[in-house]
Amino acid sequence: MIRVLTADPLSLVADGLVRPVGGDLEGIHGWSRDAGVRAGPDVLRRLEGMGELPVGAAVVTPGGRLPVPYLIHAVLFSREEPLSTPGALRALKNALRRASEWEMASLILPPLGLGAGMLDTETLASVTLREVERHLAEHPVPSEVSIPVREGFEESVFRGALP
Repeated sequence: MIRVLTADPLSLVADGLVRPVGGDLEGIHGWSRDAGVRAGPDVLRRLEGMGELPVGAAVVTPGGRLPVPYLIHAVLFSREEPLSTPGALRALKNALRRASEWEMASLILPPLGLGAGMLDTETLASVTLREVERHLAEHPVPSEVSIPVREGFEESVFRGALP
């Protein structure tokens, strides 16, 4: 089941939360940076030890002090590769794979690459929902994917793109 809802990603509870990051594993949005800080120093140390990761990588850490057992850090851009729809799609596919491998039944999946100066909302909604639908059809978990968006334009575009 895919749900689009108006919510702050950090206010939701699920087995996993996808956190969009750069190749240095730093959060790329205010809430994404907050997630790293709120997860706690153990999670941040673990991320620092990984070094720079390529676009499309997705790594799992404990959720730390967040209300989710796991964080999936999805790399959307790096120093060598700027943000792009194909790069965001690679990160999305790998994040969904990690959720399946770690048997996360429910997943919070904020739109990857959405925000000021980032990717086109309509394209991102179409690509995201198509890939999530494909993944759900082929894998038993996650069985529930929640896509938190902001009210207004984002909400109408993502709801309109639902299968």
